[in-house]
Amino acid sequence: MTVDHQVINKHPVTTLTGYTMTSNPAFIDMPVLPDGARSVSLRLPEDRNPRTLAMAAELRQQYPDDRDLINAVLRWFREEEFSYTLSAAPLGRHGADEFLFDLRAGYCEYYASAFAILMRAAGIPTRVVTGYQGGLWQSGGEYLLVRQSDAHAWTEVWLPGTGWTRVDPTAAVSPDRIEQGARSVIDRPDALFDLDWMEPLRNRYDRLQHLWNRWVLGFDHERQQNFLKQLGLPELTPERIALLMLLVLLIVTAPISFLLLRQRSGRPLSETERAWQKLLKRLRRCKLVKHPSETPMEFARRAESQIPESAEVFQALVKSYCRIHYGDQTTLIADFVSRAQNFSPRSR
Repeated sequence: MTVDHQVINKHPVTTLTGYTMTSNPAFIDMPVLPDGARSVSLRLPEDRNPRTLAMAAELRQQYPDDRDLINAVLRWFREEEFSYTLSAAPLGRHGADEFLFDLRAGYCEYYASAFAILMRAAGIPTRVVTGYQGGLWQSGGEYLLVRQSDAHAWTEVWLPGTGWTRVDPTAAVSPDRIEQGARSVIDRPDALFDLDWMEPLRNRYDRLQHLWNRWVLGFDHERQQNFLKQLGLPELTPERIALLMLLVLLIVTAPISFLLLRQRSGRPLSETERAWQKLLKRLRRCKLVKHPSETPMEFARRAESQIPESAEVFQALVKSYCRIHYGDQTTLIADFVSRAQNFSPRSR
C-alpha cells in the first residue's frame, strides 16, 4: 500500500485473483498535510490558463474560507450552461480556460482537471482521483458488477479537520451521471451492447461467469473444506480428499463404463450365427479370411481355389446360411448347424 493508499500488486496480475478488503468510512486521510505533499498538491504549470488563474484570485478575495470557495465554484457549475458529453473537442495549451469559458461541454476528466487547477490557483491543495463509480448490484450473487463504462474521475481537496475530502464537480453538472452511471447520460443507439434489451443478457452472462470463477477457478482449499463441512464430513487431509475424489470418480464412471461395454457387446448371437463364426474360424486356419466387404456368396466363390475338395460342401453351407440369415427359413437351422459343425475344410 502506497502513501496515498493505493493497493498495488508487486507482480503483474495474469490470473484470476481474489482478495478481501474492509471499508472504513470514518477514516481521515492525512489530518496533517506535510509540507512536501502540500507543495506537490499546489503545483501548477507556468504560463498556462491565465483566465482560470484570474478567476481563482477573484474568488479568493470574495471567499476567504476554503469551504465557501468550493461551494461557490460548484454552484457556478450548476447555474451556468455546462453539459456532460463523451464527444467533447480536444483541449489545447490552455485547457482549463478553453473548457471553463468557451467549450463548457466535456466528460468527468475535463471537470476534474479544470476544478483542480482552479482550486490550486486559489491556494487549496487538490488532487485528481481516477477509478470507478457506480455499477450494477447483482442480487443473485450479492456482488457489484463494475464495467469499464463506470470509469470516473473526481477530485479530493485537503481541508483542515477532514484531511483529503472528496469533491466531484461532475455531480454538480450532471447528477444522473453519478447516481445512475454513464449510460444514463449517453445516447448511443448505434452501439449493440448499449441497447436496452442487451443489458439483461450481458448481466446474466456475467452471472454465469461469476459462478464459474467462484466455484471452478476459485475452488481452493478453504472452499473445499467449507464444502465438506456442509456435507457433514470432518476436516480432511489432502491425501484423504484425493481418496474421496477417486471414490466419487469410480462411482460416477462405473455405471457409464458398464453401459458402454453393454452397448459394445451388442445383441447376443443366435445359434446360426455362432455356428457360422466357428466355421469362419476354421477357415482362417487354412489362411482363408473373409473380408468385411464380401458377401457370404462372394467369399464362397473365392474359397473354391483354396479348398477345391471342400468347395462344393462349403457352397451348400453358405447357401443354407444365407437362406436362414436373410430369409425366414427357420426349419433349416438345425441341419445347417449340424453340417457346419462337421465341416472340415481341406486346403491344397
